[in-house]
Amino acid sequence: MFDAKEIDFKTLEADPADGMDEGSGFGRGFAVGGGVAAAVVEAIKHIDPDREILIEYGDGLKECRKMLAMAKAGKRNGYLLEGMACPGGCINGGGQPYHRGNEELLKRRAEALYAEDAAKPLRKSHENPYIQSLYSEYLGQPCGKLAHELLHTHYYDRKPTVDTTPANLKK
Repeated sequence: MFDAKEIDFKTLEADPADGMDEGSGFGRGFAVGGGVAAAVVEAIKHIDPDREILIEYGDGLKECRKMLAMAKAGKRNGYLLEGMACPGGCINGGGQPYHRGNEELLKRRAEALYAEDAAKPLRKSHENPYIQSLYSEYLGQPCGKLAHELLHTHYYDRKPTVDTTPANLKK
């Protein structure tokens, strides 16, 4: 896409005012299974410290299926559910260094993300002045109509136009 639009990152100048390097710490844990839910829990605890928050996350497609089946059966009502397709989360997914089966390396990568998170003075996205500015200047109210329209997505079943089954790829 960048080539098609003739965007050369080597020639782009950084804009220190854009806030792109000022992400909140909890966002760093998003790549680890359970990390998104942990950040949501922290934000809720900031607003309502006494609220009990039930969470469950699926780690890998098999676990996600089980978690969703339990929810469909009514056994997870009131839970915050998080599903990660890749075992261990995105840190163990496509595009990451190959280390399948090396649980120790995966654990160290997760620990590194959480260590970076803990070292950040700005930890929660709702406290990030750049996020606050984005809402006040453009999106309006959090969870408002425009924010929902632009920041949420939906799954659409897209049937492949090419047969990508292993038997076909060998041809």
